Amino acid sequence: MIWPLIFWWLWLAVGLAERPDVTPTPPPRMPVPSTHRLSDGTPVWVLPRLGLPLVRIELTLRTGWLDAPDPLAAKMAGTLLDEGAGRWSGAEWSQALESLGAQAALGVTALRAWADVEALSGTEAAAISLLAEAVLDPALARRDVRQRRRRWVRGQRDGWRSGRAVHHAALTRAIYPPDHPLGAITSTRQMRRLSVRRVRAAWRGLLQRGSPALLVAGDTTAERILPVLEAAWAGRLPGTLKHGSLPRPPPAGPELILVDHPGSAQAQITLSLPAPGAGTPELRAAERVGHVLAGAFTSRLVTTLRERMGLAYGVESTLRAWPGHGRLEISTAVAPEAVALALDAIHGELWAMQLRPPDAEETAGSVASALREAAASLARPAALAHRYGQLQLLGRPPTAARDDLAEVAALTPAALTEAVAMLLDTDDVVWVVLGDRPRCEPALEAGGWPPDRIWSGRALVR
Repeated sequence: MIWPLIFWWLWLAVGLAERPDVTPTPPPRMPVPSTHRLSDGTPVWVLPRLGLPLVRIELTLRTGWLDAPDPLAAKMAGTLLDEGAGRWSGAEWSQALESLGAQAALGVTALRAWADVEALSGTEAAAISLLAEAVLDPALARRDVRQRRRRWVRGQRDGWRSGRAVHHAALTRAIYPPDHPLGAITSTRQMRRLSVRRVRAAWRGLLQRGSPALLVAGDTTAERILPVLEAAWAGRLPGTLKHGSLPRPPPAGPELILVDHPGSAQAQITLSLPAPGAGTPELRAAERVGHVLAGAFTSRLVTTLRERMGLAYGVESTLRAWPGHGRLEISTAVAPEAVALALDAIHGELWAMQLRPPDAEETAGSVASALREAAASLARPAALAHRYGQLQLLGRPPTAARDDLAEVAALTPAALTEAVAMLLDTDDVVWVVLGDRPRCEPALEAGGWPPDRIWSGRALVR
């Protein structure tokens, strides 16, 4: 009987001896944009990528629906900016862009209003002029507001059926109090009351308060593009407001909330934990912890829930970082009868991560994944504009992209161990289970996970 044991030890020793050393991955060299200002003081960052025959221009107004007196109307305005401008109908405006081989997108998010256009090199001046018309003189027609309003209401109803709207509303209510900037839950009743007057007033307010910034990436130079930007934007966006931090919400957990969604074939499980805010040094290590835990096909939770237990198809990890605070969300979907088993497994992996933080191999793999994504962005003006536009939005210097990536490349298992303690050693844990109550509640009770609260999904989004 001793020979099998000897062979097993020999196999293990050979395997460990042949295991390749974990070597650090060098970071790609991120470019540093040149910085300029238009005559009215609007900052402009230029990232030349000569030889790539595309030019992308991104305008950021550093205020979004969170700063708007009428947040819902500001969101609506953002969805209608490509529906016509001044002398153009929506179809004519889009056709004029297409004739240049250009694509444009406009919108309003929580922290900013934005407009960008990507054009073939040599046509960027005409494309910028079209974009400026859409931003400064959008149609915001009564008919378009009515049609989009009906579409929103239908989307809310469809979101109820699939659980998307209910899931978002449940997480919002579980984490943020109603008076928090992120605590509002939009109902279909509020959507129906939107008027064209409110939408136009909301967009005018964003233009007046927007604190503009411009970013250019692609086959151009500052000498060539600055006169074009000056003619299109200088003196036309007077906003001066800049973003501050969002307050950290009060502790919401530990708590398990069951949200009744009748007829759901699966139970959607989401775990939410406090995380570092945008622009903080701790954010990069926290992102890698989330990646090791649930953000990759080889992550610990995917291995446990999918490969070992066969309970879930996949697991997602999302770190939502706002100025001032963040939340790490881990989500999966299982059969309602298996919901307690899944909760046990997730809880067990959280404890195991604290007892056995990411090792050298896990750390190196997660760091390499982040560096690979950054390297891929170097060939795409859209990805570059997004990465550097976030720096502008947060008021960070143009060297921050290079500095951040160097910090990611230098992350060690010890740094991730500290991030594990910061993220997971907390009582502010919120579990949200969205599913068919008659099927989920007995399984939770029998498995030792009695819900602290039970909400009606219908009531959340009525």
